[in-house]
Amino acid sequence: MKKFVFLLGWLPLVAEGWSQTNQQPAATEVPAIEEKRLSASEYAKLADSQQEALQEELGAAAGWLNLYKAELYSNYTAHSRTVSGASRSKLEEIANNADRYVPDSFEAAYIRYLHGNKSPQALDALSRANAMRPAEQELWDDMLMRAEISGDQTRVKQFAAQLNGSGLYSPAEMEYNRNVLASVSPGALLVTYGHVDTYPLFIQQQLYGFRPDVKIVCLDWFGAETYRARVAGWCGMPASGLSASVSGSLEKMAASGVPLCLALTLPPAELKKYAAQLYLEGLVFRYSKQPVPNVSGLVNNWEVQFSKKHVTSAEALNRNYIFPLVQLVQYYESAGRQVDAKGVKQILRQVARHAKCEAELSNYLD
Repeated sequence: MKKFVFLLGWLPLVAEGWSQTNQQPAATEVPAIEEKRLSASEYAKLADSQQEALQEELGAAAGWLNLYKAELYSNYTAHSRTVSGASRSKLEEIANNADRYVPDSFEAAYIRYLHGNKSPQALDALSRANAMRPAEQELWDDMLMRAEISGDQTRVKQFAAQLNGSGLYSPAEMEYNRNVLASVSPGALLVTYGHVDTYPLFIQQQLYGFRPDVKIVCLDWFGAETYRARVAGWCGMPASGLSASVSGSLEKMAASGVPLCLALTLPPAELKKYAAQLYLEGLVFRYSKQPVPNVSGLVNNWEVQFSKKHVTSAEALNRNYIFPLVQLVQYYESAGRQVDAKGVKQILRQVARHAKCEAELSNYLD
């Protein structure tokens, strides 16, 4: 059973789990993208207000950082962090001006990190920013990433604990990521893409000891050459075997023959490329060139392995339960388990109501 592609046309998978709001933050501060994603027009307004303020005071370090983030985040979508050429030029100018007008500041260092695509220089700038403001929560996820890239598991655990205590991730997001790990084949690589589908996985592993056999591969970190080399080693490739290209690296990992699972939160365009080799086993797709009897694993994950306290909450990530639950309804009905099918349908309708896709879902349930 792997009939999942029919859903991709009408139900965008949630990669980042960002909440979008029409309420602008006070004092034109640009919030971290992990906390709140605004619309492109709102980011444009924030950028304009920051530029006006900086004309009055070029030494306002916070203004440069807010201007940089507003311009950067205006490029982001739920499934892409691609920055346009025109925007890249603007960002370069902002970074240079921050170095000129507020040198040696936290803001200038953080801008250089954001601007550097995980290069060694960017990671050094991140460390400088963290040294200046170790209590700055916006850096903790990045510092976990830096520790994982360098293989410093003590620091990975430290920042996992800090993130866990920050309240950044809701109980539903933590439960979702635990269920993702529960879905992964033993000893497999788990490929993720963004923020809320990656860092809670490390919290589950580091703090709760859950599924430490799974190796987490975050495509968003592939700007770091040392990280790509490490992942290439896991795949039995030479250190230079993977590139910063998401598509190219996914293709090479898939061809390496290592056990591979793809998070449902990967960009749908990438998932569609491998549709014929993907088998739904819960909240991940298992990659296999040979047919996989995945029904039993899907059923076991739902009935035995998954925690289900928060499945019907309004958290954006929870819409990704729709895929496996539709498959479960089909299985239960074909197996004559009508009571189980009815129960899952009730859960599905609640999830679909929060995801605003009740009408589309009804086409598969009624």
